[in-house]
Amino acid sequence: MKMDREEIYVMVIREMTETAARERNEHSPEDQELQDKVPG
Repeated sequence: MKMDREEIYVMVIREMTETAARERNEHSPEDQELQDKVPG
């Protein structure tokens, strides 16, 4: 399966965003409610 550049960028950005959100939530559990509202 060949992915084009845009698909790769979207995948990488999504992973980075999820990782950052997870790390933030470990430090600020009250932010979990906001994270739950983010689609994805």
